[in-house]
Amino acid sequence: MYHSYSEITNPSDRMRWCRYSLGLLQKDVAAMVGMEEWLYRDLESGTFHRSFTPELADKLAALYGIPVEDILDDYTLFLHRGGGDFLRKAGLGRCRPAHEADAEARKEVRKGA
Repeated sequence: MYHSYSEITNPSDRMRWCRYSLGLLQKDVAAMVGMEEWLYRDLESGTFHRSFTPELADKLAALYGIPVEDILDDYTLFLHRGGGDFLRKAGLGRCRPAHEADAEARKEVRKGA
């Protein structure tokens, strides 16, 4: 399948490659980073579709000796870098009806005029 780590683009496959290269079992990795075995198994198989904590991502990257960016998909990397905090502070993390957002935008335009 893959001949070198640099060929791997999928975060789940990268984790599997690293684990194999260290000669570890999934349960070993889970215990070493302090997570449930089922969760690590789901991460490595690609069936875990929620983001995981920045701390856990950092622990896995440190264990494998790779940049944290290599094991995170774009969305999780965005959250890892604090993007979720930025959205919450900007008020963009909440849903509003379109007419409320439009009214607020019109107020901002009037302030600037």
